[in-house]
Amino acid sequence: MSTPLARRSIALLTGSTRTPRVGPSVSAFIETVLAPKLEESPYTLTSINLGSWKLPLFNEQVIPAQLPADDPTSGYAHELSKAWSKEIRSHDAVVFVTPQYNGGYPASLKNAIDYLYHEWVGKPAMVISYGGRGGSKATEQLLPILGAVKMKVTKVSPALALGRSMGSAMREGALVEGQAEDWLKAGVGEQTLIASLLYAVYPMYRDVLAEQTKTSTMEEELGCRTFGTDIVSFDQESDKAKVVDSPFTLDLIHPISITSLVAAASVLLLALLYQRPPSKPAFQIKPMSQTLYAPTNGSGKSIALIIGSTRTPRVGPTICTYVHSVLAPKLVGCPYTLQLVDLAEWNLPLFNETIMPAQLPANDPTPGYTHDLSKAWSREIRKYDAIIFVTPQYNWGIPAALKNAIDFLYHEWANKPAIVITYGGRGGDKVRDQLVQVLTGVHMNVVSVRPGLALGRNVAASVTDGKLVDGQEEQWTKAGIAGQIIAAWDEMVAMLEKPKEEGKEAK
Repeated sequence: MSTPLARRSIALLTGSTRTPRVGPSVSAFIETVLAPKLEESPYTLTSINLGSWKLPLFNEQVIPAQLPADDPTSGYAHELSKAWSKEIRSHDAVVFVTPQYNGGYPASLKNAIDYLYHEWVGKPAMVISYGGRGGSKATEQLLPILGAVKMKVTKVSPALALGRSMGSAMREGALVEGQAEDWLKAGVGEQTLIASLLYAVYPMYRDVLAEQTKTSTMEEELGCRTFGTDIVSFDQESDKAKVVDSPFTLDLIHPISITSLVAAASVLLLALLYQRPPSKPAFQIKPMSQTLYAPTNGSGKSIALIIGSTRTPRVGPTICTYVHSVLAPKLVGCPYTLQLVDLAEWNLPLFNETIMPAQLPANDPTPGYTHDLSKAWSREIRKYDAIIFVTPQYNWGIPAALKNAIDFLYHEWANKPAIVITYGGRGGDKVRDQLVQVLTGVHMNVVSVRPGLALGRNVAASVTDGKLVDGQEEQWTKAGIAGQIIAAWDEMVAMLEKPKEEGKEAK
């Protein structure tokens, strides 16, 4: 008698939260494609809709990677965070379904990933993107982030192109008639099945078990020692099955025990019933920027220095103070006003408008937003002629709060010069590349000099304490960082002083 296969759970995670959104329709198509493989497999596919979870922007005062690896759940303060931790821990693999927003991933998806760390580690993952041309840029940015949380990502990442129907699909929140059939004709269904190497393992696993002569319990070794196939090889020393030409190493000796679909659904239901953690006071129309420098006889032009982190504690404000101190000599006699904009003070929610910012009138987008906070954020960015972004690197990517703030708008960013200054253990080169791509997507002109402030071995202490260690600023200056910041400033000023082309005025 062969041993019954352990049921394993695969999460189908829909990464968009906007209203309306086409993500659930795309996920339904994927479920249809995978249905034949699921019927005779040991896998349960569970749909997770981030729009239903309503996770706020990260509001924990812990660093998820520093929680206990064997039980991180208890380390979170808020019930919703704990429920999200339990939900992801209940699954053995994750299929991420993501749209492409402004050349990158949605802030809501990055936020959901950044909430956790150990809950993702070691799990196989697949990325399926969608967008006008398939959303491959979102995938390109998401892959290193999943690598940073040590997930094992499939080689093939299907891209579902909406083509000319994208605008209609986004507005209506549904696929146009015939779209699914077009994808199947284009081989998307085949790509999806190939990409899910989890399913490629199953037939060989089943055949080996069928040939066994002894009966084993779930906790006993299954005794699998060889796989006579070209797809799976077995390492007897590590008791691991290796999927050839893939990043997967699967433990088939000790099947993982998981919760049932009913239990997983119950966790989701409970999460929706939990009381949301206390939020900051309701938004009031008031100045939310601090003047760092104002010229006596200025040109009327203004530059924003944006703090891209919102966590508590955080070192972002201290780093912005360093940037300001480096620029102080350049500000003497400068005709431009420099304003500090702190995203933590703005307390923007995850995007909650029902419009697409790019479809608002380019000359006056502000009245097109529904919420007063959105209108105020629009007015705030419109008053600046250039932007300096100072951002940390979280899990090899952009902080969700910063990506969210960018995605709230579109025309307000267009054609303005931008400086990108990053910081992290090694300087934040990955977030730099991703942010430049996103800013290019909203038609900003990013300067070529992009300083990266390396915190090195001090990164944990700096992030935990919210301040720089002694001597850090001097190290940066000796490493030439101050010179890079000044060079970036000079390049931005040259852009500001260059006569604008007709029709290229920033809004």
